[in-house]
Amino acid sequence: MPVFIALVVIVIAGIAYSKKQRAKQNNTIQSYSPYEMEQQPKKKNDLGGAFLFVIGIIAVIVIAVKAVPAISKGFNDKKAEAEASKNMQDTGVSLGKSNAVKAAKLHLSTFGMSCKGLVDQLKYEGYTDEEAQYGAENCGADWNEQAVISAKQHLAVLSMSRIEMIDQLIYEGFTQEQAEYAAKAVGYSE
Repeated sequence: MPVFIALVVIVIAGIAYSKKQRAKQNNTIQSYSPYEMEQQPKKKNDLGGAFLFVIGIIAVIVIAVKAVPAISKGFNDKKAEAEASKNMQDTGVSLGKSNAVKAAKLHLSTFGMSCKGLVDQLKYEGYTDEEAQYGAENCGADWNEQAVISAKQHLAVLSMSRIEMIDQLIYEGFTQEQAEYAAKAVGYSE
């Protein structure tokens, strides 16, 4: 989206530049007498504004063409999510449980979280114990992989020993096995 805005600004700048050049030429022409105008060498048209305008239009078209699949994908994702939500409700799953699953998936798409940490987060957000547990159990998470994600996020910010990493992951609610798996996955040997 920022690229699109920048291109629109380029197009507008090109138009403004062209208008400015035309106004400048008109002012120059009006200041000469007819005889002086004949004596003046013919100036070539300044194509700078037109060039910017054409480049801007081409860029807008390219971005629009690339955006169509992304927009379509987003529409299809929302459609699939709506169908999944409807299926959950058709199978007797409450709206609270259905929303807890959605919230759990959203959290896991952003952070590496343990099952316990996810349940605690969902409860903090106001879901009941039952809804939070259901959301964590039905979000499709691979808890070993979540431990690896969390370990990588920690290492991006902190320098930690293997023992510190494992202790931190256990503190976050991962099991000993999940924490050791993550430590090995990020490069610590046993």
